[in-house]
Amino acid sequence: MFKADSKVRIVLILLSFLGGLALVFFGWTFTGQMLGLIIMLAGVALLLLALLFYNYPYKN
Repeated sequence: MFKADSKVRIVLILLSFLGGLALVFFGWTFTGQMLGLIIMLAGVALLLLALLFYNYPYKN
């Protein structure tokens, strides 16, 4: 899917990482509300997606 030095892969990693961090911090402002938890979980999912894109070339 992605080559090891693909610029598209690097951009996807960067966007999903920054988007994930932004969602986690934004969800943190909704302390004590279910909406904040849902937003933070979406942010964690984006962070895991960044990790998936990062590790893809090392897959056997």
